[in-house]
Amino acid sequence: MEGLNRRREVTTNGSKCYIDAAWDNGSTRVGNFFQMPVTHNAIFIKATSKVVQSPLQAELVGMQLTMEVATFLNLAGTIFLTDNATIADTAKMKNFDA
Repeated sequence: MEGLNRRREVTTNGSKCYIDAAWDNGSTRVGNFFQMPVTHNAIFIKATSKVVQSPLQAELVGMQLTMEVATFLNLAGTIFLTDNATIADTAKMKNFDA
């Protein structure tokens, strides 16, 4: 898994996954879209949860689901794209204790 970027055009021959989550009053909705340019395949995943307690936690649950699916499908070199600046900036620092 190559990296995590804020949503913008990323050039790669590998897979890309777009991640988004919404949280409202204890209910979370997650959407993931995997794009495999080499094979022209795509996977769409939609999920819900009632255990998340904040918008940031909703985004992190969406990221976790996405990474677990990518690992299960053996999608090496996947680039993950999110619209959440907090998650993307933290991942870029590669220091999660900060």
